[in-house]
Amino acid sequence: MDAENDTSIAGRVARADRDAMQRQQKLFVRFAIVEGLVLALAVVAVYVLKIVDPDVGVFVILGVAMVGALVLSLLLIREVKRRQRESAEARGETPGVW
Repeated sequence: MDAENDTSIAGRVARADRDAMQRQQKLFVRFAIVEGLVLALAVVAVYVLKIVDPDVGVFVILGVAMVGALVLSLLLIREVKRRQRESAEARGETPGVW
């Protein structure tokens, strides 16, 4: 029996883990693309278009980066909780409320 059709507990857990890893990889790639574009737009707004004074613009760019870090942290926490829940469901356990 191949791994995709394995109905044993180990097979279901392995499939759930593999799906979670693929989702996490897509999350990282998508986040990197979006964050890169946002940071590039901030740099263009500060240094090319001179919308904000470059001395103050550094703080704008740092603020954008810090918001991006917070968003990534929240997304990763959500993904870890989802992975734990799906793994528990694959083992036949009842996941907790949180």
